Amino acid sequence: MNLLMIEEELNWKQHSLKNFLDEGNYPSQWLDFFTRNDIQEELEKISEFLYKEAQTVVIYPSIKNVFRAFYETDMKKMKAVILGQDCYHNGSAVGLCFSVPSDAKINPSLYNIYKELENEGYEPNKNGDLSHLAKQGCLMLNTALTVEKARPESHIAIWYNFSEKLIEYISKHTKNIAWILMGSKAYSFNNNIKELNGHAIFVSSHPSPFSALKPFKNFSPFIGSGIFKKANDFLQERKINW
Repeated sequence: MNLLMIEEELNWKQHSLKNFLDEGNYPSQWLDFFTRNDIQEELEKISEFLYKEAQTVVIYPSIKNVFRAFYETDMKKMKAVILGQDCYHNGSAVGLCFSVPSDAKINPSLYNIYKELENEGYEPNKNGDLSHLAKQGCLMLNTALTVEKARPESHIAIWYNFSEKLIEYISKHTKNIAWILMGSKAYSFNNNIKELNGHAIFVSSHPSPFSALKPFKNFSPFIGSGIFKKANDFLQERKINW
């Protein structure tokens, strides 16, 4: 099922994330991961938490877009993983890290991403929609796949175990992936990536206005990091059209 074709917007207050998945909406190309017993247990906990939260607060993105990154990117065709922090908490989250709807205002973090891409010599289509990257084999992830409205990092903890297991799974079952880790939340999963499989890790500060010009640990500030070109140089003939 192509969930992006669903016309009816599901209501978080009336529909749990786990029920949504169990109704036949698991990402078909990622079933080996999603149907593991430990992942099923994590999803049950996450779903119960979100359903309870949704009775009193607004949650982003919509249910149909929580796992959008997995619907759009086949692990067998992956070239890169971009790992951000958590979803936009202003209503523009679409299930792909840093992306917004093509008719939405450009988020400041995305503005800085476009700025860095241009600094590196690329000519990005600056309409806010990054789905073309997902279709090229770039998994567009946040460390938390949901967020409460106006409360950044509010769901980081509930998603942590899931994200840790996911990154370990990808690392183990793929080779030669360019991992782009932006900021402290993304970098906290650095040790879950097994470089023995030929993976390469590229790190910078987060592209938000608060961090983009500041070094992170011993890594470059995002602006001026050259992180996308470095990833492409690693990928060589499998380059991504940023």
